[in-house]
Amino acid sequence: MITKNNKLSVALIHPYTVAPPFGIMSIASVLEKNGIKVKIIDYNKTNIPKKKILDDVKSYDLIGISSSLPMIKETVRVTRIIKQNTKSFIFWGGVHATLFPEKSINEFDLDCVVLNEGEFTVLEMVNTLQQDKPLEKVKGLYFKKEDKIVFTGKRDPIFDMKSLPPCAWHLIDIEKYISVGLVSGRKEVTLQTGRGCLYNCAFCYVDNMYGSGWRGRSPEEVVEEMVFMNKKYDITEFAIIDDLIFGGSKPAMLKFCNLMENKGFRWYCSYTIYCVDYEVMNSMKRAGCIHLYFGVESGSPRILRMIGRHTTPDRIINAIKITNDAGISCTAVFVSGFPGESIDDLKLSVKLAKKLDATKFRLRKYIPYPGSDLYSEAVKKGFRPPEKTIDFLSLDDYKTGNIKLSEIPDKVLQTAKKTIEFLTIPNSLRFAFKHGYFRFLPFSILEILPQFLNQVILKKRFRDKQKILNKS
Repeated sequence: MITKNNKLSVALIHPYTVAPPFGIMSIASVLEKNGIKVKIIDYNKTNIPKKKILDDVKSYDLIGISSSLPMIKETVRVTRIIKQNTKSFIFWGGVHATLFPEKSINEFDLDCVVLNEGEFTVLEMVNTLQQDKPLEKVKGLYFKKEDKIVFTGKRDPIFDMKSLPPCAWHLIDIEKYISVGLVSGRKEVTLQTGRGCLYNCAFCYVDNMYGSGWRGRSPEEVVEEMVFMNKKYDITEFAIIDDLIFGGSKPAMLKFCNLMENKGFRWYCSYTIYCVDYEVMNSMKRAGCIHLYFGVESGSPRILRMIGRHTTPDRIINAIKITNDAGISCTAVFVSGFPGESIDDLKLSVKLAKKLDATKFRLRKYIPYPGSDLYSEAVKKGFRPPEKTIDFLSLDDYKTGNIKLSEIPDKVLQTAKKTIEFLTIPNSLRFAFKHGYFRFLPFSILEILPQFLNQVILKKRFRDKQKILNKS
Protein backbone atom coordinates (compact mmCIF):
# COMPACT_ATOMS: atom_id res chain seq x y z
CA MET A 1 0.00 0.00 0.00
CA ILE A 2 1.36 3.42 -0.97
CA THR A 3 1.47 6.05 1.72
CA LYS A 4 1.56 9.76 0.92
CA ASN A 5 4.94 10.30 -0.58
CA ASN A 6 5.95 12.80 -3.23
CA LYS A 7 9.02 10.80 -4.20
CA LEU A 8 7.90 7.32 -5.18
CA SER A 9 10.41 4.79 -6.45
CA VAL A 10 9.84 2.05 -9.03
CA ALA A 11 11.35 -1.42 -9.45
CA LEU A 12 10.76 -3.12 -12.80
CA ILE A 13 11.20 -6.90 -12.87
CA HIS A 14 11.78 -9.17 -15.84
CA PRO A 15 11.35 -12.55 -14.12
CA TYR A 16 13.23 -14.68 -16.62
CA THR A 17 15.04 -13.50 -19.70
CA VAL A 18 17.73 -14.58 -22.15
CA ALA A 19 17.45 -11.37 -24.19
CA PRO A 20 17.70 -7.81 -22.90
CA PRO A 21 14.31 -6.70 -21.45
CA PHE A 22 13.67 -3.96 -24.01
CA GLY A 23 10.16 -3.06 -22.83
CA ILE A 24 11.30 -2.53 -19.27
CA MET A 25 14.47 -0.74 -20.40
CA SER A 26 12.37 1.71 -22.40
CA ILE A 27 9.96 2.35 -19.53
CA ALA A 28 12.89 2.85 -17.16
CA SER A 29 14.53 5.39 -19.48
CA VAL A 30 11.31 7.46 -19.57
CA LEU A 31 10.94 7.35 -15.78
CA GLU A 32 14.59 8.23 -15.23
CA LYS A 33 14.38 11.14 -17.68
CA ASN A 34 11.48 12.50 -15.61
CA GLY A 35 13.35 12.33 -12.32
CA ILE A 36 11.83 9.14 -10.93
CA LYS A 37 14.07 6.68 -9.09
CA VAL A 38 13.91 3.40 -11.01
CA LYS A 39 15.66 0.05 -10.82
CA ILE A 40 15.65 -2.81 -13.32
CA ILE A 41 15.72 -6.32 -11.87
CA ASP A 42 16.37 -8.77 -14.70
CA TYR A 43 16.75 -12.41 -13.72
CA ASN A 44 18.30 -14.60 -16.40
CA LYS A 45 17.66 -17.86 -14.58
CA THR A 46 14.75 -19.52 -12.82
CA ASN A 47 14.09 -20.27 -9.14
CA ILE A 48 15.73 -17.14 -7.79
CA PRO A 49 15.81 -17.51 -3.96
CA LYS A 50 12.99 -15.81 -2.10
CA LYS A 51 15.43 -13.84 0.04
CA LYS A 52 17.17 -12.35 -2.99
CA ILE A 53 13.86 -11.33 -4.59
CA LEU A 54 12.75 -9.57 -1.40
CA ASP A 55 16.16 -7.94 -0.95
CA ASP A 56 16.01 -6.68 -4.55
CA VAL A 57 12.62 -4.98 -4.14
CA LYS A 58 12.92 -3.66 -0.60
CA SER A 59 12.55 0.10 -0.28
CA TYR A 60 10.71 0.37 -3.63
CA ASP A 61 7.14 1.67 -3.58
CA LEU A 62 5.88 0.41 -6.94
CA ILE A 63 6.88 -2.93 -8.44
CA GLY A 64 6.15 -3.67 -12.09
CA ILE A 65 6.48 -7.25 -13.36
CA SER A 66 6.64 -8.41 -16.99
CA SER A 67 4.31 -11.14 -18.17
CA SER A 68 4.45 -13.25 -21.32
CA LEU A 69 4.19 -16.96 -22.09
CA PRO A 70 7.90 -17.90 -21.96
CA MET A 71 8.34 -16.41 -18.48
CA ILE A 72 4.85 -16.88 -17.05
CA LYS A 73 5.86 -19.52 -14.50
CA GLU A 74 8.48 -17.22 -12.97
CA THR A 75 6.15 -14.21 -13.25
CA VAL A 76 3.61 -16.06 -11.12
CA ARG A 77 6.21 -17.21 -8.60
CA VAL A 78 7.87 -13.80 -8.20
CA THR A 79 4.49 -12.06 -7.93
CA ARG A 80 3.30 -14.37 -5.15
CA ILE A 81 6.52 -13.96 -3.17
CA ILE A 82 6.35 -10.16 -3.32
CA LYS A 83 2.60 -10.04 -2.68
CA GLN A 84 2.82 -12.25 0.40
CA ASN A 85 5.80 -10.47 1.93
CA THR A 86 5.48 -6.77 1.11
CA LYS A 87 2.88 -4.02 0.97
CA SER A 88 4.20 -2.58 -2.28
CA PHE A 89 1.95 -1.46 -5.12
CA ILE A 90 2.24 -4.31 -7.66
CA PHE A 91 1.37 -4.02 -11.34
CA TRP A 92 1.80 -6.25 -14.37
CA GLY A 93 2.62 -5.28 -17.93
CA GLY A 94 3.44 -7.13 -21.13
CA VAL A 95 1.59 -9.39 -23.53
CA HIS A 96 -0.19 -11.68 -21.08
CA ALA A 97 -1.39 -8.84 -18.87
CA THR A 98 -2.63 -6.93 -21.94
CA LEU A 99 -4.57 -9.93 -23.24
CA PHE A 100 -5.96 -11.00 -19.85
CA PRO A 101 -6.09 -7.88 -17.64
CA GLU A 102 -9.11 -8.72 -15.46
CA LYS A 103 -8.06 -12.34 -15.04
CA SER A 104 -4.57 -11.23 -13.98
CA ILE A 105 -5.90 -8.75 -11.39
CA ASN A 106 -8.39 -11.18 -9.88
CA GLU A 107 -6.07 -14.17 -9.74
CA PHE A 108 -3.14 -12.38 -8.10
CA ASP A 109 -4.86 -9.47 -6.39
CA LEU A 110 -2.75 -7.04 -8.39
CA ASP A 111 -3.10 -3.33 -7.76
CA CYS A 112 -3.02 -2.57 -11.46
CA VAL A 113 -2.42 -3.84 -15.01
CA VAL A 114 -0.70 -1.64 -17.60
CA LEU A 115 -1.88 -2.28 -21.14
CA ASN A 116 0.13 -2.30 -24.36
CA GLU A 117 3.16 0.00 -24.51
CA GLY A 118 3.84 1.10 -20.97
CA GLU A 119 6.25 4.03 -21.16
CA PHE A 120 3.91 6.99 -20.77
CA THR A 121 1.20 5.02 -18.97
CA VAL A 122 3.59 4.08 -16.15
CA LEU A 123 5.00 7.61 -16.01
CA GLU A 124 1.54 9.13 -15.70
CA MET A 125 0.50 6.47 -13.18
CA VAL A 126 3.50 7.20 -10.94
CA ASN A 127 2.93 10.96 -11.13
CA THR A 128 -0.76 10.51 -10.33
CA LEU A 129 -0.02 8.33 -7.30
CA GLN A 130 2.63 10.79 -6.11
CA GLN A 131 0.04 13.55 -6.19
CA ASP A 132 -2.48 11.31 -4.40
CA LYS A 133 -4.95 11.66 -7.27
CA PRO A 134 -7.34 8.98 -8.61
CA LEU A 135 -6.10 6.66 -11.34
CA GLU A 136 -9.29 6.91 -13.40
CA LYS A 137 -7.80 9.66 -15.56
CA VAL A 138 -4.73 7.64 -16.54
CA LYS A 139 -5.43 6.00 -19.89
CA GLY A 140 -4.28 2.41 -20.42
CA LEU A 141 -4.98 0.91 -16.99
CA TYR A 142 -7.09 -1.77 -15.39
CA PHE A 143 -7.35 -1.65 -11.60
CA LYS A 144 -9.65 -2.80 -8.82
CA LYS A 145 -11.71 -0.29 -6.89
CA GLU A 146 -14.24 -1.34 -4.25
CA ASP A 147 -14.26 -4.91 -5.57
CA LYS A 148 -14.96 -3.76 -9.11
CA ILE A 149 -12.56 -3.72 -12.07
CA VAL A 150 -12.12 -0.26 -13.56
CA PHE A 151 -10.88 0.21 -17.14
CA THR A 152 -9.63 3.70 -17.89
CA GLY A 153 -9.74 3.38 -21.69
CA LYS A 154 -7.17 2.65 -24.36
CA ARG A 155 -4.13 4.84 -24.82
CA ASP A 156 -2.99 5.65 -28.37
CA PRO A 157 0.10 3.77 -29.59
CA ILE A 158 3.42 5.60 -29.47
CA PHE A 159 3.63 6.61 -33.12
CA ASP A 160 6.68 8.85 -32.73
CA MET A 161 9.52 6.64 -31.57
CA LYS A 162 11.75 9.71 -31.30
CA SER A 163 9.64 10.72 -28.29
CA LEU A 164 11.32 7.88 -26.39
CA PRO A 165 14.81 8.32 -24.96
CA PRO A 166 17.40 5.60 -25.69
CA CYS A 167 16.86 2.32 -23.84
CA ALA A 168 18.40 2.27 -20.36
CA TRP A 169 21.29 -0.09 -21.15
CA HIS A 170 23.14 1.37 -18.16
CA LEU A 171 20.51 -0.06 -15.77
CA ILE A 172 21.20 -3.68 -16.71
CA ASP A 173 24.30 -5.85 -16.66
CA ILE A 174 24.78 -6.15 -20.41
CA GLU A 175 27.43 -8.84 -19.94
CA LYS A 176 24.60 -11.25 -19.04
CA TYR A 177 23.25 -10.88 -22.57
CA ILE A 178 26.45 -11.07 -24.56
CA SER A 179 27.15 -14.53 -25.96
CA VAL A 180 30.35 -15.64 -27.67
CA GLY A 181 30.24 -17.94 -30.70
CA LEU A 182 32.03 -21.24 -30.08
CA VAL A 183 33.31 -21.35 -33.65
CA SER A 184 33.47 -17.68 -34.66
CA GLY A 185 34.59 -16.26 -31.31
CA ARG A 186 32.41 -13.22 -32.05
CA LYS A 187 30.47 -11.42 -29.34
CA GLU A 188 26.72 -11.27 -30.01
CA VAL A 189 23.84 -9.32 -28.48
CA THR A 190 20.14 -8.93 -29.24
CA LEU A 191 18.68 -5.65 -30.51
CA GLN A 192 15.16 -4.36 -31.05
CA THR A 193 14.66 -1.66 -33.67
CA GLY A 194 10.88 -1.27 -33.97
CA ARG A 195 7.38 -2.33 -32.92
CA GLY A 196 4.42 -3.80 -34.69
CA CYS A 197 3.90 -5.26 -38.13
CA LEU A 198 2.18 -4.22 -41.36
CA TYR A 199 0.78 -7.68 -42.03
CA ASN A 200 -2.36 -8.53 -40.08
CA CYS A 201 -2.08 -12.33 -39.94
CA ALA A 202 -5.24 -13.88 -38.54
CA PHE A 203 -3.42 -15.91 -35.87
CA CYS A 204 -1.20 -13.12 -34.51
CA TYR A 205 -1.80 -10.87 -31.48
CA VAL A 206 0.84 -8.23 -32.36
CA ASP A 207 -1.82 -5.72 -33.45
CA ASN A 208 -3.57 -6.20 -30.12
CA MET A 209 -0.34 -5.43 -28.30
CA TYR A 210 1.15 -2.63 -30.39
CA GLY A 211 -1.70 -1.41 -32.58
CA SER A 212 -1.82 -1.71 -36.35
CA GLY A 213 1.14 -0.69 -38.44
CA TRP A 214 4.86 -0.53 -37.79
CA ARG A 215 6.93 2.09 -36.00
CA GLY A 216 10.63 2.08 -35.51
CA ARG A 217 13.99 3.71 -35.75
CA SER A 218 15.67 4.79 -38.97
CA PRO A 219 18.45 2.75 -40.59
CA GLU A 220 20.92 5.45 -39.50
CA GLU A 221 19.83 5.16 -35.85
CA VAL A 222 20.06 1.36 -35.87
CA VAL A 223 23.57 1.37 -37.36
CA GLU A 224 24.59 4.08 -34.88
CA GLU A 225 23.53 1.82 -31.99
CA MET A 226 25.45 -1.11 -33.47
CA VAL A 227 28.59 1.02 -33.79
CA PHE A 228 28.17 2.14 -30.18
CA MET A 229 27.84 -1.46 -28.98
CA ASN A 230 30.87 -2.44 -31.02
CA LYS A 231 33.06 0.34 -29.60
CA LYS A 232 31.97 -0.11 -26.00
CA TYR A 233 31.64 -3.91 -25.77
CA ASP A 234 33.48 -5.22 -28.86
CA ILE A 235 30.22 -6.74 -30.21
CA THR A 236 30.27 -7.65 -33.90
CA GLU A 237 27.16 -9.85 -34.22
CA PHE A 238 23.54 -8.81 -33.70
CA ALA A 239 20.26 -10.70 -33.41
CA ILE A 240 17.42 -8.35 -34.36
CA ILE A 241 14.19 -9.55 -32.76
CA ASP A 242 11.63 -7.30 -34.47
CA ASP A 243 8.52 -8.95 -35.87
CA LEU A 244 9.48 -7.36 -39.19
CA ILE A 245 12.60 -5.21 -39.47
CA PHE A 246 11.90 -1.72 -40.89
CA GLY A 247 8.28 -2.77 -41.38
CA GLY A 248 9.27 -4.54 -44.59
CA SER A 249 10.27 -1.29 -46.30
CA LYS A 250 12.59 -2.03 -49.22
CA PRO A 251 14.11 1.49 -49.37
CA ALA A 252 14.84 1.39 -45.62
CA MET A 253 16.41 -2.07 -45.87
CA LEU A 254 18.59 -1.03 -48.83
CA LYS A 255 19.66 2.09 -46.94
CA PHE A 256 20.50 -0.01 -43.88
CA CYS A 257 22.51 -2.45 -46.01
CA ASN A 258 24.40 0.38 -47.66
CA LEU A 259 25.35 1.79 -44.24
CA MET A 260 26.35 -1.66 -42.98
CA GLU A 261 28.74 -2.53 -45.82
CA ASN A 262 32.38 -2.72 -44.74
CA LYS A 263 31.46 -2.49 -41.05
CA GLY A 264 32.45 -6.12 -40.50
CA PHE A 265 29.24 -6.79 -38.53
CA ARG A 266 27.09 -9.91 -38.89
CA TRP A 267 23.38 -10.00 -38.14
CA TYR A 268 20.19 -11.98 -38.52
CA CYS A 269 16.48 -11.27 -38.18
CA SER A 270 12.94 -12.31 -39.08
CA TYR A 271 11.79 -11.40 -42.57
CA THR A 272 8.81 -11.97 -44.81
CA ILE A 273 8.30 -13.79 -48.09
CA TYR A 274 6.57 -10.70 -49.51
CA CYS A 275 9.74 -8.60 -49.37
CA VAL A 276 12.20 -11.03 -50.96
CA ASP A 277 13.84 -10.19 -54.27
CA TYR A 278 17.37 -10.58 -55.66
CA GLU A 279 18.35 -6.94 -55.06
CA VAL A 280 17.39 -7.00 -51.40
CA MET A 281 18.88 -10.43 -50.65
CA ASN A 282 22.18 -9.67 -52.36
CA SER A 283 22.38 -6.33 -50.52
CA MET A 284 21.66 -8.05 -47.19
CA LYS A 285 24.36 -10.62 -47.87
CA ARG A 286 26.95 -7.91 -48.61
CA ALA A 287 25.86 -6.09 -45.46
CA GLY A 288 26.63 -9.08 -43.24
CA CYS A 289 23.25 -10.83 -42.96
CA ILE A 290 23.89 -14.49 -42.14
CA HIS A 291 20.41 -15.89 -41.40
CA LEU A 292 16.71 -15.12 -41.85
CA TYR A 293 13.57 -16.53 -40.25
CA PHE A 294 10.56 -16.87 -42.55
CA GLY A 295 7.02 -17.49 -41.38
CA VAL A 296 5.96 -19.99 -44.05
CA GLU A 297 3.04 -21.21 -41.89
CA SER A 298 1.43 -23.70 -44.33
CA GLY A 299 1.67 -25.37 -47.72
CA SER A 300 -2.10 -25.41 -48.09
CA PRO A 301 -3.51 -22.55 -50.22
CA ARG A 302 -6.77 -22.86 -48.27
CA ILE A 303 -5.04 -22.42 -44.92
CA LEU A 304 -2.88 -19.57 -46.25
CA ARG A 305 -6.03 -17.71 -47.30
CA MET A 306 -7.74 -18.46 -43.99
CA ILE A 307 -4.89 -17.04 -41.91
CA GLY A 308 -4.50 -13.94 -44.07
CA ARG A 309 -1.20 -14.88 -45.74
CA HIS A 310 -1.50 -13.41 -49.23
CA THR A 311 1.00 -15.71 -50.87
CA THR A 312 1.21 -19.09 -52.58
CA PRO A 313 3.40 -22.18 -52.21
CA ASP A 314 5.16 -21.31 -55.50
CA ARG A 315 5.99 -17.82 -54.25
CA ILE A 316 7.32 -19.27 -50.99
CA ILE A 317 9.54 -21.73 -52.91
CA ASN A 318 10.88 -18.92 -55.10
CA ALA A 319 11.56 -16.53 -52.19
CA ILE A 320 13.54 -19.11 -50.25
CA LYS A 321 15.43 -20.12 -53.40
CA ILE A 322 16.46 -16.47 -53.91
CA THR A 323 17.61 -16.32 -50.29
CA ASN A 324 19.62 -19.53 -50.66
CA ASP A 325 21.17 -18.38 -53.95
CA ALA A 326 22.30 -15.16 -52.24
CA GLY A 327 24.19 -17.27 -49.69
CA ILE A 328 21.94 -16.46 -46.72
CA SER A 329 20.83 -19.43 -44.64
CA CYS A 330 17.23 -19.39 -43.43
CA THR A 331 14.70 -21.11 -41.19
CA ALA A 332 11.26 -21.99 -42.56
CA VAL A 333 8.71 -21.91 -39.74
CA PHE A 334 5.47 -23.83 -40.23
CA VAL A 335 2.39 -23.67 -37.99
CA SER A 336 -0.28 -26.36 -37.78
CA GLY A 337 -3.39 -27.16 -35.77
CA PHE A 338 -5.46 -24.23 -37.07
CA PRO A 339 -9.25 -24.42 -36.57
CA GLY A 340 -10.66 -26.75 -39.21
CA GLU A 341 -7.26 -27.76 -40.61
CA SER A 342 -7.35 -31.23 -42.15
CA ILE A 343 -4.78 -34.00 -42.58
CA ASP A 344 -4.73 -33.14 -46.30
CA ASP A 345 -3.76 -29.56 -45.42
CA LEU A 346 -0.94 -30.86 -43.25
CA LYS A 347 0.24 -33.17 -46.04
CA LEU A 348 0.53 -30.12 -48.31
CA SER A 349 2.77 -28.48 -45.69
CA VAL A 350 5.03 -31.54 -45.62
CA LYS A 351 5.06 -31.56 -49.43
CA LEU A 352 6.03 -27.88 -49.55
CA ALA A 353 8.76 -28.32 -46.94
CA LYS A 354 10.42 -30.99 -49.08
CA LYS A 355 10.62 -28.49 -51.97
CA LEU A 356 12.18 -25.67 -49.97
CA ASP A 357 15.86 -24.66 -49.98
CA ALA A 358 15.64 -23.57 -46.34
CA THR A 359 18.53 -24.69 -44.13
CA LYS A 360 16.46 -25.14 -40.97
CA PHE A 361 12.83 -26.12 -40.36
CA ARG A 362 10.38 -25.69 -37.51
CA LEU A 363 6.78 -26.84 -37.09
CA ARG A 364 4.91 -25.20 -34.22
CA LYS A 365 1.41 -25.79 -32.98
CA TYR A 366 -1.15 -23.02 -33.31
CA ILE A 367 -1.99 -21.29 -30.02
CA PRO A 368 -5.17 -19.18 -29.93
CA TYR A 369 -4.70 -15.79 -28.30
CA PRO A 370 -7.36 -13.11 -27.80
CA GLY A 371 -6.97 -10.21 -30.17
CA SER A 372 -6.31 -12.36 -33.22
CA ASP A 373 -8.93 -12.84 -35.93
CA LEU A 374 -8.83 -16.63 -35.57
CA TYR A 375 -9.61 -16.51 -31.87
CA SER A 376 -13.40 -16.46 -32.40
CA GLU A 377 -13.08 -19.53 -34.63
CA ALA A 378 -11.07 -21.29 -31.95
CA VAL A 379 -13.77 -20.49 -29.39
CA LYS A 380 -16.43 -21.90 -31.72
CA LYS A 381 -14.37 -25.08 -31.86
CA GLY A 382 -14.48 -25.30 -28.07
CA PHE A 383 -11.31 -23.53 -26.98
CA ARG A 384 -11.42 -21.92 -23.56
CA PRO A 385 -8.46 -20.10 -22.02
CA PRO A 386 -6.99 -21.96 -19.03
CA GLU A 387 -8.60 -21.07 -15.71
CA LYS A 388 -5.23 -20.45 -14.06
CA THR A 389 -2.46 -18.33 -15.53
CA ILE A 390 0.18 -20.97 -14.81
CA ASP A 391 -1.74 -23.41 -17.04
CA PHE A 392 -0.95 -21.31 -20.11
CA LEU A 393 2.35 -23.15 -20.14
CA SER A 394 0.44 -26.22 -21.33
CA LEU A 395 -0.49 -24.38 -24.54
CA ASP A 396 3.08 -23.86 -25.64
CA ASP A 397 4.10 -25.76 -28.75
CA TYR A 398 3.29 -29.49 -28.47
CA LYS A 399 2.04 -29.52 -24.89
CA THR A 400 -1.49 -29.77 -26.17
CA GLY A 401 -3.44 -28.69 -23.10
CA ASN A 402 -7.11 -28.26 -23.96
CA ILE A 403 -6.51 -27.36 -27.63
CA LYS A 404 -8.20 -29.64 -30.12
CA LEU A 405 -9.21 -27.34 -32.94
CA SER A 406 -8.14 -29.12 -36.11
CA GLU A 407 -9.00 -32.50 -37.58
CA ILE A 408 -5.41 -33.67 -37.15
CA PRO A 409 -4.66 -36.27 -34.44
CA ASP A 410 -1.73 -35.39 -32.18
CA LYS A 411 0.25 -38.43 -33.33
CA VAL A 412 -0.08 -37.36 -36.96
CA LEU A 413 1.01 -33.84 -36.07
CA GLN A 414 4.03 -35.17 -34.17
CA THR A 415 5.02 -37.32 -37.15
CA ALA A 416 4.73 -34.34 -39.49
CA LYS A 417 6.84 -32.27 -37.10
CA LYS A 418 9.65 -34.82 -37.19
CA THR A 419 9.43 -35.25 -40.96
CA ILE A 420 9.66 -31.51 -41.58
CA GLU A 421 12.30 -30.70 -38.97
CA PHE A 422 14.60 -33.57 -39.98
CA LEU A 423 14.94 -31.86 -43.39
CA THR A 424 17.36 -29.56 -41.56
CA ILE A 425 20.15 -32.16 -41.77
CA PRO A 426 20.34 -32.72 -45.57
CA ASN A 427 19.48 -29.11 -46.41
CA SER A 428 22.11 -27.70 -44.04
CA LEU A 429 24.73 -29.96 -45.58
CA ARG A 430 23.76 -28.92 -49.12
CA PHE A 431 23.89 -25.22 -48.21
CA ALA A 432 27.26 -25.59 -46.46
CA PHE A 433 28.92 -27.28 -49.43
CA LYS A 434 27.23 -24.97 -51.97
CA HIS A 435 28.43 -21.78 -50.28
CA GLY A 436 31.46 -23.05 -48.38
CA TYR A 437 29.83 -21.85 -45.19
CA PHE A 438 30.15 -24.36 -42.36
CA ARG A 439 29.92 -22.05 -39.36
CA PHE A 440 26.33 -22.82 -38.43
CA LEU A 441 26.35 -26.48 -39.55
CA PRO A 442 27.27 -28.21 -36.26
CA PHE A 443 24.58 -26.32 -34.36
CA SER A 444 21.83 -26.93 -36.94
CA ILE A 445 22.52 -30.65 -37.01
CA LEU A 446 22.98 -30.99 -33.24
CA GLU A 447 19.54 -29.44 -32.68
CA ILE A 448 17.90 -32.19 -34.71
CA LEU A 449 20.27 -35.13 -34.25
CA PRO A 450 19.25 -36.10 -30.69
CA GLN A 451 15.61 -36.37 -31.82
CA PHE A 452 16.69 -38.37 -34.87
CA LEU A 453 18.87 -40.75 -32.87
CA ASN A 454 16.12 -41.15 -30.30
CA GLN A 455 13.72 -42.25 -33.04
CA VAL A 456 16.29 -44.71 -34.44
CA ILE A 457 16.86 -46.22 -30.98
CA LEU A 458 13.13 -46.51 -30.30
CA LYS A 459 12.55 -48.22 -33.66
CA LYS A 460 15.42 -50.65 -33.00
CA ARG A 461 14.06 -51.47 -29.54
CA PHE A 462 10.63 -52.05 -31.04
CA ARG A 463 12.04 -54.38 -33.71
CA ASP A 464 14.11 -56.28 -31.10
CA LYS A 465 11.03 -56.66 -28.91
CA GLN A 466 9.03 -57.95 -31.88
CA LYS A 467 11.74 -60.53 -32.66
CA ILE A 468 11.63 -61.79 -29.06
CA LEU A 469 7.85 -62.00 -29.16
CA ASN A 470 7.92 -63.84 -32.48
CA LYS A 471 10.42 -66.40 -31.15
CA SER A 472 8.29 -67.06 -28.11
